[in-house]
Amino acid sequence: MRTKTIVSALILAIVLVGIISFVSDGFIYGSVVKELKTPVKKPKTGATVEEVIKEVPKPEESKEQPVEEQPSETQTPTENQTIENQTKEALFSIQSVSITSCSNLTSPNTVYTLSNDIYGVQSGRNICIDIQADNITLDCQGHTIDYNDSSDTYGIYLNNRKNITIKNCVVNDYDTGIYLDSSSNNNIVNNTAISNSDGIYLIVSSNNTLTNNTASNNFYGIHLYSSSNNNNIANNTVRSNGDGIYLLSRSNYNILVNNTLNSNKECGVHIEYSSHNTIEDNTINSNTKNGIHIVDSSHNNIINNTIASNSVAGIHLTKSQNGQGSSNNDIQDNLSLIHI
Repeated sequence: MRTKTIVSALILAIVLVGIISFVSDGFIYGSVVKELKTPVKKPKTGATVEEVIKEVPKPEESKEQPVEEQPSETQTPTENQTIENQTKEALFSIQSVSITSCSNLTSPNTVYTLSNDIYGVQSGRNICIDIQADNITLDCQGHTIDYNDSSDTYGIYLNNRKNITIKNCVVNDYDTGIYLDSSSNNNIVNNTAISNSDGIYLIVSSNNTLTNNTASNNFYGIHLYSSSNNNNIANNTVRSNGDGIYLLSRSNYNILVNNTLNSNKECGVHIEYSSHNTIEDNTINSNTKNGIHIVDSSHNNIINNTIASNSVAGIHLTKSQNGQGSSNNDIQDNLSLIHI
């Protein structure tokens, strides 16, 4: 009897443990499902907590696209933006100044305009317009700078300057109309030089451009002296001077192209002690002596010029045979076509 009682108590205990286990497991299962909000399989009766958790699926990773980082307001500008900004700054920094008398031009990045005709030189000096800074434009707007033929005077004066433009000026009756000393990369454009000793004079000045100028009734129309190299002299009218264009003393590698050099009292083009110059597509007529005279110089090229009606020779070479080139020139009605 006692044994039956013990067995019955054991069976009751086992049933109670099963019921408690079932209730506990169901509570845990419900909590997990509620938290994850994800449908899962119902666990088997009597499953342990660990088995329930293993069957719960892991939450999916977020598929949201990453937010693209917006550029900072202080982002470094590109190279093109930097160049554009610098260009705008340069444009806005250019000034315009009107002048009405002989003056020193001292402000870079400035366009100076001549508003009227002017006469003479600055007080106590022998210069009218003295350009004293780089990156300047002088636009005379067709006005005249005039004087009285005094010696050692200068209408427009540059010394050790670069990036200068001189245009639309009429310069008369100075010792030198437009003067460049040790100056490079300048533009002399559309000017007129009349009745000076030197109309336009370059000394130790290279890489300049002289275009569309008129030089007349000067002793030298355009004069390059002492290692004035690599200058471009184009589309100028040079007439009724002593020598039209004169290259002297190691003025090398200059280009004379499309100029008209007529009725000069000496030569249309005169080259001495200077080499490797090119004389091309010029009209050189009716000069009192030679169309082209080359003295003690070598390796100059004379190409496609029209040379007519000069009183002595179309081309006159003096001690200048070494490496001289002459081709395709039209040489007519000179006393001598080529004189050596």
